[in-house]
Amino acid sequence: MTGGAPSDSAASSDTPLKTNLMETLSSVKAGPCGDEIYCMVTHQHLPRHVVTGEHLLPRAWNTLNKTLFGFADIDDVRNGVLMLGVIARAYARFQLCLIPQLVPPLSYAIVVHVLDPNLRNKTLVSALPQEYGECCPSNAADDAQLTALLTTRLGGTTFGDLHGTKVTADPDRQTDYPSDPLLGPYARVLYWQTLRCMCEARQKRWPAEFLPQLDIASIAPGYAERVNVWQACSHRVSGAVASDAAGSDEVSD
Repeated sequence: MTGGAPSDSAASSDTPLKTNLMETLSSVKAGPCGDEIYCMVTHQHLPRHVVTGEHLLPRAWNTLNKTLFGFADIDDVRNGVLMLGVIARAYARFQLCLIPQLVPPLSYAIVVHVLDPNLRNKTLVSALPQEYGECCPSNAADDAQLTALLTTRLGGTTFGDLHGTKVTADPDRQTDYPSDPLLGPYARVLYWQTLRCMCEARQKRWPAEFLPQLDIASIAPGYAERVNVWQACSHRVSGAVASDAAGSDEVSD
């Protein structure tokens, strides 16, 4: 059941993409630390201000959404996922990817794949302080309450525990996610990001067994022939992506 009206402070920090995702894929519930929304990766409601509306194709690359991937709005609900901030950071740093997989006959699923071997044993809770920043309470008592809540909700969950889990919409929304063609993430964007992750993995010499196996049939019809173009782009933009993200460290020990 949806909770009360969102708090003004939490709502004011919501990005257009996050707002779009909340309207279609998450209910809002009242919690001890304020409004809570659904994290589509951990499959639970968490405080609104620690859940991010993460762009699957980064906003920094918004020229590619039209020219290469064929959609007009970078804040399209199909170009985002609601996830805990620390998971979003790992996605943005190419330490994990979301892989589209066919579910015969006509459905498909989005599966989390963690590539960085140093990340797999790290708990979500231990990484959370990196995410507090401006969006979290400035007062120590509220901060302690938030930490206690997240510790209770997430427990000892590691990034490795997320490996192989499916990205889902809030069950309260009763959507056919991700198979609904109006809601499901763009498979071609997820494929591109996965290629970028594989480039990163090879550059950092992560174990080959941690690389995903990609199913070419998961790409939207009409885009399969662009795979080589995407792969070339993924190599070409790797340096620029790193430059854009300067000052934002990977999730690490």
